[in-house]
Amino acid sequence: MSVAVLRETLERARSLIGRRYIPGESKGISEITEFFAQDWSRGLEQFADHYHDTEAAAALGLGTIRVPPSFVTLVARGPSYDVIGIPEELVTLHGESEFEFFADLEVGDTITAEAQIVEVTEKESERLGPMGVVITVNEYRNQRGTVVAVHRWTSLMYSSAEAISRL
Repeated sequence: MSVAVLRETLERARSLIGRRYIPGESKGISEITEFFAQDWSRGLEQFADHYHDTEAAAALGLGTIRVPPSFVTLVARGPSYDVIGIPEELVTLHGESEFEFFADLEVGDTITAEAQIVEVTEKESERLGPMGVVITVNEYRNQRGTVVAVHRWTSLMYSSAEAISRL
């Protein structure tokens, strides 16, 4: 039965391929404040002055404090689980992430995210049984409409009951 649930879920995901939506609980929008920029930088152990000090950023010819590019993950995290609707009997895993960064992020920017499912496949795993692979692409833009980053996220899902039966 759980394999059938997996396949139904993958069909639902396939029906969404190419449709754009606003990902995540944050509704895909975030203004970068000085506090968030400094806090995120410290959390990533990015101690370069232009991430923390307005004067240091100005001395480098930057208008304001810069933000590590991975900040975009706070705007919209990862995959399309909320859009697809993942039943409880399925386990989801992060397969991999790939980022492309195109422009600097700085204090005062408002970042919006838009996502779409681009690929859905099923693979057979010797240990887990049938496994779904869903690839989602999140596109992040600043308030000027410039694409600042693209995040390609691979999610895996499988039936816990099927996996347990293979132990």
